[in-house]
Amino acid sequence: MAFTRKSTLISLPFEILREIATSVDSATNKAALCRVSHLFNIITVPVLYRHIDLGSVERTLECFDTLARNPQRHDHVRSLRIMMDREACHGDYVPTDMIFPLEGGLRTLQNLEDLYLRIPDFDDKFLIIFATLVLPNLRRFSTYHTGTYSPILPSFLNHHRDLTHVELIRPWKTVESPPKDLPLLHLPRLRFYCGCSVYAGLLIVFNRCLAGVDIRAAPPETDLEALLYTLGEATSPSIPFSLTFLWDGPQTALFAPLAKYIPQTRSLTTGPFTSSSHRPLSVASVQEMCEVFDQFVNLTSFNFDNVLRVKGEGGGDSQQRHSISADFAALTAWSMHCPTLLKSRLHCRNWSRYSGKWVPLELFVRPNI
Repeated sequence: MAFTRKSTLISLPFEILREIATSVDSATNKAALCRVSHLFNIITVPVLYRHIDLGSVERTLECFDTLARNPQRHDHVRSLRIMMDREACHGDYVPTDMIFPLEGGLRTLQNLEDLYLRIPDFDDKFLIIFATLVLPNLRRFSTYHTGTYSPILPSFLNHHRDLTHVELIRPWKTVESPPKDLPLLHLPRLRFYCGCSVYAGLLIVFNRCLAGVDIRAAPPETDLEALLYTLGEATSPSIPFSLTFLWDGPQTALFAPLAKYIPQTRSLTTGPFTSSSHRPLSVASVQEMCEVFDQFVNLTSFNFDNVLRVKGEGGGDSQQRHSISADFAALTAWSMHCPTLLKSRLHCRNWSRYSGKWVPLELFVRPNI
């Protein structure tokens, strides 16, 4: 009977055995499956190391030590995610002696396609990792760091021109003014950018394939004309564009340059970043936006959360500070100038247009057909 079971296992197609290994729900269980037999070890090791997700200094150092002792596993790694917080690091700073194992380990992962690094105090000491690092197959790169604006990151990105997704997250406050000599970011295949407005203003996308930008906490003094011109040069009129732009500058200053340089915008989310800048739209602001909305050729979704939620009697936040009738009037006016507009989140309410009329989603009931 034992021989029969073994023969049945060996006779299964390799693809089915790989599906079994892939369906195992955790890295711990995959590691246990590797020890079942020599056959499952051959099948499961590539699955186990394809996506590595680490959350502490200890696990990170242990993982890179394992890779150093088993160089045949380097080629299996396609995605590496290191996401730590102060709680995971016991409230301490991440030790600088992690820099060299991390740099040395990354250099061996020549098939790496996706790299995500979020490490507390990922400052200038850690940026040295990227000074000469080249990952030929890298397509997605994300990092969160608190250090100064450094030419090292742009230089690293310019050595990886096949990147399609980039996240360069800065703290939610202005640390210092950026230097004037940061190099431009030549990323001809870039499709999505998330991060600070400074690096966004350096983008050069020759193929004009940029389809989404997410900028949060842009300084109030941001030069919108220059920034949106740069982003417009990176987009194509034939590719729908999505923009999230949160800042504490003038409420309606974004719309005119956006319509001028990226009229193909399909989805727009904007509003203030800090609570001190929350305030409802005025009648004059609504009218000013009407004069711009007819320049958008394909805007279908517009989100503008610009007031704080008000706590209700039961402690909930269902009550709103802005009147529903004013929001309805604003949406009706905008849709007359932008007939493609179908969805909106305005002053903490979700709206949808049905049969030409705007209805709050909490009141919307689709009729049975």
